[in-house]
Amino acid sequence: MKKLFLLSLFALLLPVAAKAETKVLDGVEYSLAPTGVANVEAVYQEAVSAGTVTIRQSVYSEFFGVSCKVTEINSNAFSSNLLGLTQVILPSTISSIGDYAFMDCYSLTQINLPSNLTKIGEGVFMNCISLPAIDLPSYLSKIGDKAFMNCSNLRQINLGQTINKIGSGAFKNCTGLRQVTIATTTTDVADDAFEGCLGVETLEYCGGSLDNKNFLSAFAYLKTVVYDVESWGGLSSGKSPFDAAKNSIETFQFSDNVTYVPNYICKGFSKLKSVVFEGDDSTNGIGNYAFEGCTSLESVDVSRFSRIKPYAFSNCTSLKTVTFSNFVHEIHDYAFAGCTKMENLVLANGTKEIHEGAFSNCTSLTTVTFNCNDLFQFSYDAFGGCTSLTNVYWNVGTNLFYTISPQTTSPFINTALNSFIIGSNVTNLPPYICAYTKLNTLSLPNNVEVIGEGAFRNCLQLSSANLGSVKTIGDRAFYSTHIFSITIPNSVETIGEEAFAVSNLKSVSFGTGLKSIGNKAFSECNLDYNVTLPAVATVGEHIFDSCKNLKYASIANGVTVIPNGTFYNCSALESVTFGNSVETIGDEAFSKCTKLSSFEMPNSVKSIGASAFSTCYRLESATIGSGVVTIGSQAFKGCYKLSTLTNRAVTPQSINEDVFNGVPVSNCWLLVPPGTVDLYKAANVWKNFFIGEIGGVDGVEADSEAKEVDCYFDLKGARIKDPARGQAVIVRYTDGTTRKIVIK
Repeated sequence: MKKLFLLSLFALLLPVAAKAETKVLDGVEYSLAPTGVANVEAVYQEAVSAGTVTIRQSVYSEFFGVSCKVTEINSNAFSSNLLGLTQVILPSTISSIGDYAFMDCYSLTQINLPSNLTKIGEGVFMNCISLPAIDLPSYLSKIGDKAFMNCSNLRQINLGQTINKIGSGAFKNCTGLRQVTIATTTTDVADDAFEGCLGVETLEYCGGSLDNKNFLSAFAYLKTVVYDVESWGGLSSGKSPFDAAKNSIETFQFSDNVTYVPNYICKGFSKLKSVVFEGDDSTNGIGNYAFEGCTSLESVDVSRFSRIKPYAFSNCTSLKTVTFSNFVHEIHDYAFAGCTKMENLVLANGTKEIHEGAFSNCTSLTTVTFNCNDLFQFSYDAFGGCTSLTNVYWNVGTNLFYTISPQTTSPFINTALNSFIIGSNVTNLPPYICAYTKLNTLSLPNNVEVIGEGAFRNCLQLSSANLGSVKTIGDRAFYSTHIFSITIPNSVETIGEEAFAVSNLKSVSFGTGLKSIGNKAFSECNLDYNVTLPAVATVGEHIFDSCKNLKYASIANGVTVIPNGTFYNCSALESVTFGNSVETIGDEAFSKCTKLSSFEMPNSVKSIGASAFSTCYRLESATIGSGVVTIGSQAFKGCYKLSTLTNRAVTPQSINEDVFNGVPVSNCWLLVPPGTVDLYKAANVWKNFFIGEIGGVDGVEADSEAKEVDCYFDLKGARIKDPARGQAVIVRYTDGTTRKIVIK
């Protein structure tokens, strides 16, 4: 019965005894469990030896008969303000530290955190004001709220690759903190985790998976950022997550892992002086506005990025040097616009696209070198407003497609460009490449074959051009230039529409290889003496239209058609000499040639176009060839001084009533082939003229009585004012009769 009682009592006491054993060794209180583990419950002053407290790795439990491994520092274990405590040595067995475990250890300067530690609880090192640095173990995943709050002497913290969460106020008011590293694995950082850390100067940021980046606003006085995020994507807010330090960051370093520099990442960073892109491999790009307004940045190497997106470096007003490589393919809209200190620029072979305004308003830029074999897009205003740009070396590869949009504007508009040197790789000059610039001279190497549309349009200071061995001169290529004289080389096959129109051109010489001249090619030029219309397979209309200083014109043998408006409004033209092969004179071909007084067309001419000689109001005599079959409407309209018209056609042409509108036909002498007078007198319109035969007036009766003289003609029908004594003339009297006489 007594034995049964003792067994029952032991059974009742066993659970209580088995719960824990407490043991104090060297001033450290351990709680021992029957499972073989031990916790540090408390540390007393006597534990401090020469400023150090050493926690045992294991403690033997006599009660349980086991060696207990010390795995945990319990909450508040060291928070009793131990005097003189400067160092804590923890065993490698520790895996957890409880809340506020070392709070208020004001003198603590050194503690080792074991590699097995996975958790630091709330307020663990709060107010440890002497702690200068701490190495976080590799398995640590969480730093609790207020874990290092007020550790004002803590200078550096490296948040390892396993930490995914940093709690509220974890490093709040760590005013001595100078360097912080945010790991790639960190996914959650409280907004106030680093609040009051005003001394942080260097941030190594690898937190690409972070959804909340508000905590970065605490780093208002950063000087250096090491950025190691592979691809963050774009920022749509227009504001950098590092914006709080925009007036203090001086260096921004991107690791070789970075494949895309985010939009706005350094926008408006006024003190940024150095941007470093590590690595050599080509990557995606630099985002929109990434460095816009970084007014202290002086140089940058963008060699490893394939795309420089819009406004990436715009208004970097101290940027002098940009280094490109073959990796850089696209420079987008206004990427470097307003970089007012940039002086020289070399674009490498890989450049394929230069977009609108890419380098516009770089007002110190003087020289640009294009070594771009693959360039195919060169857009509007790319260098517009570069007011100091005087020299361009253009060495762009062969057989490329160029686009400039809009199609009437040069990428060098509003620059001081006066020298355009063309390299040996160039065969085609793109449209409007130098239009509206201050280029003053041009010499094309023999490798250039095509001058694109408007290439030198409105180059008002361009006074001379050597065209080398070019084959094609595009539409409006030299429109409104100041070139005085041009020699079209024998290599030229095509001259485009308005190619030299509205220019200061005074003389032109055509080569032998010419096959085509476009409409108005030389219209409104200052051609001032003589020009010859060459024998070319295709000639456009109005090619010498409104050349108002032109005095003499020749039509080369071999020309069959004088196109419409060829010499329209050449108001100084006095004489025209026709070649022997002309068959057609086009509409308005000589209209408004107001100083033309006479002409004699060859018998090869078959057709005279509408208004061909209209408003030639100084025209007094004209000869129509024998082959003319048709005369167009108003062909001689307004030729009101016409007094002698010779028509060599045997058969009168059938013409409209308006052919001679404004011509005083009743007082105009019409000389026709012998024997055809009656035919003309019977023909509509022609019958209204005063008709006589070519070479004499046989058959015309004269009145025997003295009559009043109206006017005199020589024997060829040309009107004369004062015939010489002894001269044989034809006299016309006021009653309309004529007579052949000799002046006595």
